[in-house]
Order: sequence, then structure tokens, then C-alpha cells
Amino acid sequence: MASQVQQPLQSFWRDAHAQALCEALVHKYFVLTAADLEKWASSPEDFYHGNDGGNTSENLRGSMELLFSVLLRTYREQLAPVVAQMLHSAPAVSSALEPVLVREAIYAAVCIGSSDLYDYVDFGSWFRTALMQELGDTTPAHSPLRRRAALVVSSWVSKLSEGDRVLAYKLLVELLAEADMCLKLSAVKSLRELIDDWDFKEKAFEPFVSPCLELLCAALRSSEELDTHIQVFSLFNLIIERMLGDIKQLAPSLAQLLPHIWEQAQEQNLLRMQVLIAYQHLINALGADSPSTYQWVIPMISHSVNVDHPDSLNLMEDGLELLLVALRNAPMHTGEPLLEVVQQLGKILERSAEMVPLLMRIMSSCILLGGASLLTRYGSALSAMLCSLIGNVRDSAYHLICRVLEIALKVAPTEALQAFEDPIRQLLGVLMSMSREGSFDSLVFAQGCVVFGRVLLMDVQYFWQFFQKSAQSGMFGDADGAKLMMGFVDLWMDQFDALPSEAARKLCALALCNLLTIPCPQVLGQLGPILACITAVCHELEGGVLPQRQVDASGDRSYGFANESMMHEQLGVAAIGSEDAQPEVDRKREVYTADPSNSLKVSQYFKQKLAEAGSVHGATFNAAVSSVHPTLVEQVKSIVGT
Repeated sequence: MASQVQQPLQSFWRDAHAQALCEALVHKYFVLTAADLEKWASSPEDFYHGNDGGNTSENLRGSMELLFSVLLRTYREQLAPVVAQMLHSAPAVSSALEPVLVREAIYAAVCIGSSDLYDYVDFGSWFRTALMQELGDTTPAHSPLRRRAALVVSSWVSKLSEGDRVLAYKLLVELLAEADMCLKLSAVKSLRELIDDWDFKEKAFEPFVSPCLELLCAALRSSEELDTHIQVFSLFNLIIERMLGDIKQLAPSLAQLLPHIWEQAQEQNLLRMQVLIAYQHLINALGADSPSTYQWVIPMISHSVNVDHPDSLNLMEDGLELLLVALRNAPMHTGEPLLEVVQQLGKILERSAEMVPLLMRIMSSCILLGGASLLTRYGSALSAMLCSLIGNVRDSAYHLICRVLEIALKVAPTEALQAFEDPIRQLLGVLMSMSREGSFDSLVFAQGCVVFGRVLLMDVQYFWQFFQKSAQSGMFGDADGAKLMMGFVDLWMDQFDALPSEAARKLCALALCNLLTIPCPQVLGQLGPILACITAVCHELEGGVLPQRQVDASGDRSYGFANESMMHEQLGVAAIGSEDAQPEVDRKREVYTADPSNSLKVSQYFKQKLAEAGSVHGATFNAAVSSVHPTLVEQVKSIVGT
């Protein structure tokens, strides 16, 4: 049946019917009525949200606008010239109200059909010859046209030249200063489209940052409407995000405004989410000065992440991201109040596994900031969290878990080994079970090798005792400590080439040098593979006896397992930006500098540990060396210079 009526319908609309309907929609349904103007005068915010705020689907005007849009899109070649001609012949503005309203209705049509009229309207000329003057016209009777001019700009952003953009910023900021909330919100909408545009240039907007933010703050104070607050906050946060370097001097005053909004927004979690996001951006702007916000931020975080409060269902993620941003920007010795939130992380993890990546990032930042004292106070709680995850998460999560363990081992080795012995043992269980069950994931195993390599490099005696205690735990059947350790070492040797970066291989090679000094005869049974791995790394990094290549001292190392950007889709813009927060960057660099795996030269360390191994094992060591392939022995001698 559809095919039968299609041809008659097309014939019907090809003649004057389509044009007549188009003109009727514009002149009868788009023109503001006396009732519309009365509603505007009595409640500007309600008028805006009912007509321009996106809530138009259930009223007559909204239905007519939708019909016009479909009609124009379907018969663009026929109707686009008609609408363009309507714009060209729109009545001039006068003291009478009717020409203003008709002109505004035609502008509304061009605004609605912007995408279909793109090639039919010379927007640059229109903006400079008419829209500019109408945006700046403060005559009260001309307010409908002024409002519409702002909305037209929001729909034609891509047609604005760079010079015209600056003029638009100036006129829209002036419109933002109007007392009429409908005009103010129209300016908010247009500014958001301009600033969120691909061609936005921060430099051009710099002169308008301060007045714009001040006017937005005034709008927040003067309104109690949730929809208004959300739209104003959306622009507020966007400006802070795009102009981060220009708002530091304004940040303290802006930070003092937000608690008032937070208190006003009880049971309005959408608005409170915007407050949390705003604080994230402000803390990034304040950087090392961010502790000045703690008096407001910490109670907000505590409320948002309190799983016993129903608000946490909506506020949890933004509250945790605010905590992460605050931790990364906290200077040393000032973040103690933030660290107390660690006590709540376990409950959060119990409720939502979706928060694992974010919680692991928070844990890493807490350890970098709190160091040994944090692990002493909260180590058992953090250990319990890790134990609940290891063996119960997807393989992709092990990168962040192993990263937490390794950061702790670098920041405070003694305290970390004491606090995290159970999670490390559980990680060993996962790695060994992968081998037994044939579900071996080489990347997960490589990540685990870095953790065990760090343990072995930091404390040889602990490493040996760890396997002995683990064998006694009953987790690994009837294997004794030596058998368990060598079973792991065998896997380590098999997967050594899977280590994805020079840094990971160097760390593990240094650790294997220490392995030679463990008083366990079974180690010598694997002497050949151990020496092969170490010599391979020496040749890779030092070219045999050539100077060691320099490694980028970024202070933040993933060992090639994953790039942070791979998981950025789980973070907000401010949280991603906080990765470059200078206080945490400085902490990472300090840890990097103190890390022996960055300063030690593998060949020199190898030589030292070979001598120690000879002392530990005595004649059996020389016998083991004699059983190694002569070519490998010659390579070892070349490296250590004997």
C-alpha cells in the first residue's frame, strides 16, 4: 500500500502545497503569541525551558517545528530557496511589535533548518549586517528578536569566521549580563555551542573568561530552577575545562560559591554532580594551592562515596573522580584529610565492581602521597581490597592491580612487603593456576613477573622466605618452598621474552641476578636459562660493553603493558587532565630517581652477584657453570670482564 500512495503524495507535494504548508508553519505557528509574551514576562525561565530548552516535544509549537524540519529536509531543493527568500524579504524592525515577531518567526525557521539551508544562506553577511545589530539591541520591545539572534548563532557556529567569533563572544557576554533570564539562558546556549566547537580558539576567548564566569556565578545565585542551574553549570564547567590556564586567579572565589549551590541542591543529584565536576576542574587549576578547597571538598567527597547514603548511587563516580583529582594535586604533607577516605574504599568495592579501575588509580595516588605512614595505618584495609580482586577480575584489570603493588614496593618497600604479602601470594596462586589449567595469559604473567621481580630486587631474603611460607599455607598442594619457587622461575624463564619493554626486562634481569644468591641448590639447576636471560638484557641495553642507553625519566612507568589512554573512556575530562598534576608528577619523579632499577647497570650488578653466588654456593656453583653451554659462558665472561 505504501508504494501505491507514494507517487500521488510526491505529486501532491511537488506543486504549491509544500510551499504553502512551509509558509503557513512559519507565519501561523512560529510567530510568538500574546500568551507567549505574557508567559515570558511573568516567568522568563519557564518560557525559555518550555520553548528553547529542549522540552518542546509535547507542545504545539514543538510539533510544528518538527513538521517543518521534516518537510524542509524531504523537499530541500524545492523549499530551501523559499525559506532563503523569506529571510531576504523579512520585514524591517520598527517601533511596531508585529514586524519584530514576524522577523523572529522567520529567524526561527532558519535556525531550525540550519543544516538544510547551509548552502542557501550567506551567514557571514547576515551576521555582520543584521544579527550583530539585533544582538546588541537593548530595546525591550525587541527582546524576542535579540533572543532569537542568539539562538541563530548557536545553530550556525560552523559558518562563523574567526573575526566574527570574537564579535559574537562580546555580544553574547553582554546578553549574559541582562536581568531577563530568558535572554541570559539564550546566551548560555549559544556560548556553549561556540566554546564546544572544534574550531574554538582559546586565545580569542581569553578577554571574556573573567566576565563570563562572574556572570554565570551571578546567574546561579539568582535562580533556584534546577534546569537553569544544570545548563549554566554545563557552560561554567566547559569554560573551566577549555580555559584551565586562565582561571587560576578566579578559582578561589569560584570555589567559595559552589558550597552554597551544593547546599541548595539537596535531593537534586544532577546539580550536585555538576558541583563535583566543577570542583575537579578548579582543583586542577589551583594545583598545589588546592588544599584551600578541602574545607568544602572533603565533606562533599565523604557524602558522595558513603555507600550507606542513597545519594551515593548517583554521586559515587563523580565523588571518586574528585577524590582522585584532589589526591593528584595535593602537595606532600597536606593531603592527610584526603587519605582518611581510604577507609571507605572497601565498602565501595563491595558494592560496585565497575569502580575497580578508578579505585585502583585512587589507591596508587594514595600510596604515592601517603607513603610508609599510609601503608602502616591502612595497609590491612588495602590488602583486603586487593585480595578480594585478585582471581576475581578480568585479565585487563591486572595491569592496575599490579601497578598498585609495584608502586607500593617502590615507595615504601618494607611496609609494602609487610602489608601486601597476602595479595602477592594470591597473585602467585593466579599465575600458577593459569599454568596448570592451560588458561595461560602471557600478558598477565608478565605483569606478575614485574611485581615478583621488584620483590626479589628489593629483598632477596624476603623472596626466599615468601615461597617457603607460601608452600606451608596449603594453597599450593604438597610443594615445598624450593619446588614452588623453582616452578615459578621455570615459568618466568619461559615467558621472559614476553616482557613488553626494556624497562620490564631490565628490572627482571636485575632480579634474576639476585636469584643466583639464594641459598637454594635447585637454583643452580636453572643456571643456564637464568644466565641466558641476563646476558640477553645486557646485550640489549648495553650492547655487550657499550654505554647503557638512557631511559626517559618520566617518573611514571607502565612497562609497556598498557597505555593510560586505553582506559580513559572510564574517566571524566578533569580526571584525565589530572594525570599531569605537578604535585603527583614530582612524587613519581622522586620515586623514579630512588628506584635502583633505573640507576643500576646490569653488567656491573651481574658481576657483583656472580661473585656473591660463588660465595653462597661454593664449589657447586663452579660445577654448575661448567655444565652451561660454552658459548653462553663466553658471553658472560665478555660482559663481566673476566
